[in-house]
Amino acid sequence: MPEHVSSPRVNLSGSFWGITAYFNPSRYATKRANYRLFRESLKLQGLPLVAVELVHDEGPFDLEDGDAEILVQRRGGDVMWQKERMLNVGLEHLPPGCDKVVLLDADTLFQNRHWVADTAELLEQYAFVQPFSYAFWLPPKCTSAPERTTVVGSVAYCWVHGRNVRRGVPGFALAARRGVFHTLGIYDRMILGGGDRILLSAAMGIDPADNPHIEGHPSSLLDDARQWCQGVRAAGHQSLAYTEGNLLHLWHGTFRNRRYGRRVRLLADFDVHNDIRIDDQGAWAWATDKPALHAGVRRYFELRNEDGRSGAAWWRRWFRSFLKR
Repeated sequence: MPEHVSSPRVNLSGSFWGITAYFNPSRYATKRANYRLFRESLKLQGLPLVAVELVHDEGPFDLEDGDAEILVQRRGGDVMWQKERMLNVGLEHLPPGCDKVVLLDADTLFQNRHWVADTAELLEQYAFVQPFSYAFWLPPKCTSAPERTTVVGSVAYCWVHGRNVRRGVPGFALAARRGVFHTLGIYDRMILGGGDRILLSAAMGIDPADNPHIEGHPSSLLDDARQWCQGVRAAGHQSLAYTEGNLLHLWHGTFRNRRYGRRVRLLADFDVHNDIRIDDQGAWAWATDKPALHAGVRRYFELRNEDGRSGAAWWRRWFRSFLKR
């Protein structure tokens, strides 16, 4: 890998843990089913997990004992993108001996059975590692990565090989040395998603305003993210690599319904410094009276329609097939 993306080598002899955030305000069945497959896969591949589940109402929690080595359940906050906020809660619950962490979406599987060890080794030389080279978006009722599906290289893969990072996938999973987050935490103010793009901006030394994956966000939000990225750089954590292997993204609705390009319009009236606050459960809650903003964000989650027409039961059959390969 090119010299410009490496960091001074460090000895990381501690444990390696995953953290995932689980919030399901629209009560999608696919989200629950995908989580179980994700969890079983990690157990087989030897990665212990901290899971932080957030529920906004008085309804039941989805996760149970056994769904993570450390399960943290909170009730509070308002409907908005809570992933990075809950990942920060997860950081607080890592065991003392952990010096490596991977932030994971709970709808992913890794085809490289040795990705945990491979990524842990890379983290001794790089502050950030995307633990996959290519991502496959699986269609419904697909029992393997088909020839005709969406396949995209990770941002780190594109970055290392001098390709256009605009074409890379920034999400799904990102590993880092735990020390990266000791002072600054994980950037968590992207209330409609996209926080992984801020983390990768820091890893690559790119100003968030120049990151093609974050175009169109309010200037106050970009300024706030820039300060976080500058802190990462000042601490000497600017380096990025990737782990060889494919990531499989479990189906939970159509890509079109994510509205990635259009959701940013909902943030036109968003003031990153005044409109949100952290409540006593560690979740984001609204701090100002902006009914249109609040309603628009809530509606965004409803329109994602993550259950679509496919039943959740099929995923268990798929997973059994996956394990036999």
